[in-house]
Amino acid sequence: MLRTCRARRGLVATLASLALAAGVVTGSGALGAGAAHAGTDPVRPVPIAATDMPSADAGVVRGRTARTALYAAMRQLWAQHVHWTYSTVEAFFHNPDALQATQDRLLRNQHDIGDAIAPYYGRAAADRLTDLLLTHIEDSGPVLQALKDGDAAALKKAMAVWYANAKDIADFLSTANPEFWPRSVTEPALKTHITQTAVYGTDLFRADYTKAITDFDAAEAHMAELADFLSKGIIAQFPGRFTG
Repeated sequence: MLRTCRARRGLVATLASLALAAGVVTGSGALGAGAAHAGTDPVRPVPIAATDMPSADAGVVRGRTARTALYAAMRQLWAQHVHWTYSTVEAFFHNPDALQATQDRLLRNQHDIGDAIAPYYGRAAADRLTDLLLTHIEDSGPVLQALKDGDAAALKKAMAVWYANAKDIADFLSTANPEFWPRSVTEPALKTHITQTAVYGTDLFRADYTKAITDFDAAEAHMAELADFLSKGIIAQFPGRFTG
Protein backbone atom coordinates (compact mmCIF):
# COMPACT_ATOMS: atom_id res chain seq x y z
CA MET A 1 0.00 0.00 0.00
CA LEU A 2 2.82 2.42 0.89
CA ARG A 3 4.52 1.66 -2.40
CA THR A 4 1.27 2.32 -4.27
CA CYS A 5 0.78 5.67 -2.52
CA ARG A 6 4.34 6.67 -3.35
CA ALA A 7 3.80 5.69 -6.99
CA ARG A 8 0.66 7.79 -7.18
CA ARG A 9 2.41 10.79 -5.64
CA GLY A 10 5.16 10.27 -8.19
CA LEU A 11 2.65 10.37 -11.03
CA VAL A 12 1.14 13.60 -9.73
CA ALA A 13 4.62 15.11 -9.48
CA THR A 14 5.36 13.96 -13.02
CA LEU A 15 2.19 15.63 -14.30
CA ALA A 16 3.06 18.85 -12.50
CA SER A 17 6.57 18.94 -13.93
CA LEU A 18 5.29 18.21 -17.44
CA ALA A 19 2.76 21.02 -17.17
CA LEU A 20 5.44 23.46 -16.06
CA ALA A 21 7.77 22.36 -18.84
CA ALA A 22 5.00 22.88 -21.39
CA GLY A 23 4.18 26.31 -19.98
CA VAL A 24 0.65 25.18 -19.23
CA VAL A 25 -1.72 26.83 -16.76
CA THR A 26 -3.87 24.14 -15.18
CA GLY A 27 -6.53 26.36 -13.63
CA SER A 28 -9.37 28.13 -15.40
CA GLY A 29 -8.71 31.47 -17.07
CA ALA A 30 -5.62 30.32 -18.97
CA LEU A 31 -7.20 30.99 -22.36
CA GLY A 32 -8.18 34.52 -21.47
CA ALA A 33 -4.69 35.23 -20.17
CA GLY A 34 -3.16 33.87 -23.36
CA ALA A 35 -5.46 35.95 -25.52
CA ALA A 36 -4.55 39.08 -23.61
CA HIS A 37 -0.86 38.32 -24.11
CA ALA A 38 -1.47 37.85 -27.83
CA GLY A 39 -2.92 41.33 -28.08
CA THR A 40 -6.55 40.28 -28.39
CA ASP A 41 -9.41 40.65 -25.99
CA PRO A 42 -9.69 37.98 -23.28
CA VAL A 43 -12.29 35.41 -24.23
CA ARG A 44 -15.52 35.72 -22.31
CA PRO A 45 -19.08 34.55 -22.91
CA VAL A 46 -20.70 37.27 -24.99
CA PRO A 47 -24.26 38.11 -23.90
CA ILE A 48 -26.17 39.39 -26.87
CA ALA A 49 -27.63 42.28 -24.88
CA ALA A 50 -24.12 43.59 -24.36
CA THR A 51 -23.16 43.48 -28.04
CA ASP A 52 -26.31 44.29 -30.02
CA MET A 53 -28.93 46.89 -29.23
CA PRO A 54 -32.49 45.87 -30.13
CA SER A 55 -33.34 46.85 -33.68
CA ALA A 56 -36.29 46.50 -36.01
CA ASP A 57 -33.91 45.91 -38.91
CA ALA A 58 -34.39 42.32 -40.10
CA GLY A 59 -30.74 42.01 -41.13
CA VAL A 60 -29.54 42.97 -37.68
CA VAL A 61 -31.90 40.46 -36.11
CA ARG A 62 -30.71 37.70 -38.46
CA GLY A 63 -27.08 38.51 -37.74
CA ARG A 64 -27.68 38.52 -34.01
CA THR A 65 -29.51 35.19 -34.26
CA ALA A 66 -26.68 33.65 -36.29
CA ARG A 67 -24.09 34.75 -33.74
CA THR A 68 -26.17 33.42 -30.87
CA ALA A 69 -26.62 30.09 -32.65
CA LEU A 70 -22.89 29.73 -33.32
CA TYR A 71 -21.92 30.47 -29.72
CA ALA A 72 -24.53 28.01 -28.45
CA ALA A 73 -23.51 25.26 -30.88
CA MET A 74 -19.81 25.58 -30.07
CA ARG A 75 -20.51 25.62 -26.34
CA GLN A 76 -22.57 22.44 -26.66
CA LEU A 77 -19.98 20.60 -28.77
CA TRP A 78 -17.04 21.38 -26.50
CA ALA A 79 -19.11 20.70 -23.37
CA GLN A 80 -19.89 17.29 -24.84
CA HIS A 81 -16.19 16.82 -25.57
CA VAL A 82 -15.15 17.32 -21.98
CA HIS A 83 -18.15 15.51 -20.49
CA TRP A 84 -17.70 12.37 -22.59
CA THR A 85 -13.97 12.46 -21.99
CA TYR A 86 -14.60 12.42 -18.24
CA SER A 87 -17.06 9.55 -18.63
CA THR A 88 -14.64 7.58 -20.78
CA VAL A 89 -11.78 8.04 -18.32
CA GLU A 90 -14.00 6.91 -15.45
CA ALA A 91 -15.13 3.87 -17.44
CA PHE A 92 -11.54 3.00 -18.35
CA PHE A 93 -10.54 2.82 -14.71
CA HIS A 94 -13.66 1.60 -12.95
CA ASN A 95 -16.46 0.51 -15.30
CA PRO A 96 -15.17 -1.56 -18.23
CA ASP A 97 -18.68 -2.62 -19.24
CA ALA A 98 -19.45 1.00 -20.11
CA LEU A 99 -16.15 1.75 -21.85
CA GLN A 100 -16.98 0.84 -25.45
CA ALA A 101 -20.30 2.69 -25.61
CA THR A 102 -18.87 5.71 -23.83
CA GLN A 103 -15.81 5.82 -26.04
CA ASP A 104 -17.94 5.50 -29.18
CA ARG A 105 -19.97 8.53 -28.09
CA LEU A 106 -16.79 10.48 -27.45
CA LEU A 107 -15.47 9.61 -30.91
CA ARG A 108 -18.73 10.76 -32.48
CA ASN A 109 -18.21 14.14 -30.85
CA GLN A 110 -14.94 14.61 -32.74
CA HIS A 111 -16.82 14.17 -36.03
CA ASP A 112 -19.45 16.64 -34.83
CA ILE A 113 -16.81 19.27 -34.02
CA GLY A 114 -15.21 18.81 -37.42
CA ASP A 115 -18.58 19.12 -39.13
CA ALA A 116 -19.22 22.40 -37.30
CA ILE A 117 -16.46 24.21 -39.19
CA ALA A 118 -17.37 22.82 -42.63
CA PRO A 119 -19.72 25.72 -43.52
CA TYR A 120 -16.84 28.16 -43.07
CA TYR A 121 -13.67 26.29 -44.04
CA GLY A 122 -14.92 23.52 -46.32
CA ARG A 123 -15.22 19.75 -46.18
CA ALA A 124 -11.51 19.01 -46.46
CA ALA A 125 -10.68 21.24 -43.50
CA ALA A 126 -13.51 19.72 -41.47
CA ASP A 127 -12.21 16.23 -42.17
CA ARG A 128 -8.68 17.27 -41.22
CA LEU A 129 -9.84 18.69 -37.90
CA THR A 130 -11.82 15.51 -37.23
CA ASP A 131 -8.72 13.40 -37.90
CA LEU A 132 -6.64 15.52 -35.53
CA LEU A 133 -9.28 15.27 -32.82
CA LEU A 134 -9.58 11.51 -33.25
CA THR A 135 -5.81 11.32 -32.78
CA HIS A 136 -6.26 13.48 -29.67
CA ILE A 137 -8.57 10.81 -28.25
CA GLU A 138 -6.33 7.96 -29.38
CA ASP A 139 -3.29 9.58 -27.77
CA SER A 140 -5.05 9.66 -24.41
CA GLY A 141 -4.99 5.85 -24.22
CA PRO A 142 -1.29 5.44 -23.39
CA VAL A 143 -1.60 8.22 -20.79
CA LEU A 144 -4.43 6.42 -19.01
CA GLN A 145 -2.59 3.11 -19.21
CA ALA A 146 0.55 4.66 -17.72
CA LEU A 147 -1.52 6.11 -14.87
CA LYS A 148 -3.11 2.72 -14.29
CA ASP A 149 0.28 0.98 -14.32
CA GLY A 150 1.93 3.60 -12.10
CA ASP A 151 4.66 4.00 -14.74
CA ALA A 152 6.06 7.54 -14.53
CA ALA A 153 8.47 7.05 -17.45
CA ALA A 154 5.69 5.82 -19.73
CA LEU A 155 3.48 8.68 -18.55
CA LYS A 156 6.12 11.25 -19.46
CA LYS A 157 6.51 9.74 -22.93
CA ALA A 158 2.75 9.49 -23.52
CA MET A 159 2.14 13.05 -22.36
CA ALA A 160 4.79 14.32 -24.79
CA VAL A 161 2.95 12.62 -27.66
CA TRP A 162 -0.36 14.05 -26.46
CA TYR A 163 1.07 17.57 -26.21
CA ALA A 164 2.48 17.20 -29.74
CA ASN A 165 -1.03 16.53 -30.99
CA ALA A 166 -2.19 19.73 -29.28
CA LYS A 167 0.44 21.60 -31.29
CA ASP A 168 -0.79 19.94 -34.48
CA ILE A 169 -4.36 21.06 -33.77
CA ALA A 170 -3.14 24.57 -32.93
CA ASP A 171 -1.15 24.67 -36.19
CA PHE A 172 -4.27 23.69 -38.12
CA LEU A 173 -6.44 26.31 -36.41
CA SER A 174 -3.90 29.11 -36.77
CA THR A 175 -3.44 28.30 -40.46
CA ALA A 176 -7.19 28.37 -41.04
CA ASN A 177 -7.66 31.64 -39.15
CA PRO A 178 -4.25 33.23 -38.47
CA GLU A 179 -5.55 36.59 -37.32
CA PHE A 180 -8.20 35.48 -34.86
CA TRP A 181 -6.98 31.99 -33.88
CA PRO A 182 -3.28 32.73 -33.35
CA ARG A 183 -1.00 29.88 -32.39
CA SER A 184 0.15 31.88 -29.36
CA VAL A 185 -3.34 31.38 -27.92
CA THR A 186 -4.52 28.09 -29.38
CA GLU A 187 -1.47 25.98 -28.51
CA PRO A 188 -1.32 26.79 -24.77
CA ALA A 189 -5.12 26.53 -24.57
CA LEU A 190 -5.12 23.03 -26.03
CA LYS A 191 -2.17 21.95 -23.89
CA THR A 192 -4.02 23.21 -20.84
CA HIS A 193 -6.98 21.04 -21.82
CA ILE A 194 -4.69 18.00 -21.99
CA THR A 195 -3.09 18.71 -18.63
CA GLN A 196 -6.45 19.27 -16.96
CA THR A 197 -7.70 15.97 -18.38
CA ALA A 198 -4.67 14.12 -17.04
CA VAL A 199 -5.12 15.76 -13.64
CA TYR A 200 -8.75 14.75 -13.17
CA GLY A 201 -7.88 11.41 -14.75
CA THR A 202 -5.41 10.86 -11.92
CA ASP A 203 -8.13 11.82 -9.44
CA LEU A 204 -10.52 9.31 -10.99
CA PHE A 205 -7.91 6.57 -10.94
CA ARG A 206 -7.45 7.21 -7.23
CA ALA A 207 -11.25 7.29 -6.78
CA ASP A 208 -10.89 10.75 -5.24
CA TYR A 209 -14.20 11.94 -6.63
CA THR A 210 -14.38 15.15 -4.64
CA LYS A 211 -11.12 16.34 -6.16
CA ALA A 212 -12.04 14.91 -9.57
CA ILE A 213 -15.20 17.01 -9.65
CA THR A 214 -13.31 20.14 -8.60
CA ASP A 215 -10.66 19.58 -11.26
CA PHE A 216 -13.29 18.72 -13.85
CA ASP A 217 -15.10 21.99 -13.12
CA ALA A 218 -11.90 23.85 -14.05
CA ALA A 219 -11.57 21.80 -17.24
CA GLU A 220 -15.21 22.43 -18.13
CA ALA A 221 -14.82 26.19 -17.65
CA HIS A 222 -11.72 26.16 -19.81
CA MET A 223 -13.60 24.35 -22.59
CA ALA A 224 -16.35 26.98 -22.46
CA GLU A 225 -13.71 29.67 -22.93
CA LEU A 226 -12.20 27.76 -25.86
CA ALA A 227 -15.62 27.37 -27.48
CA ASP A 228 -16.30 31.10 -27.20
CA PHE A 229 -12.83 31.89 -28.54
CA LEU A 230 -13.46 29.75 -31.62
CA SER A 231 -16.89 31.28 -32.19
CA LYS A 232 -15.54 34.79 -31.83
CA GLY A 233 -12.80 34.01 -34.35
CA ILE A 234 -15.23 32.64 -36.93
CA ILE A 235 -17.49 35.68 -36.61
CA ALA A 236 -14.52 38.04 -36.95
CA GLN A 237 -13.16 36.19 -39.99
CA PHE A 238 -16.51 35.90 -41.75
CA PRO A 239 -18.45 39.01 -40.67
CA GLY A 240 -20.68 38.89 -43.72
CA ARG A 241 -22.13 35.60 -42.53
CA PHE A 242 -23.33 37.24 -39.31
CA THR A 243 -24.65 40.63 -40.37
CA GLY A 244 -27.84 39.57 -42.13
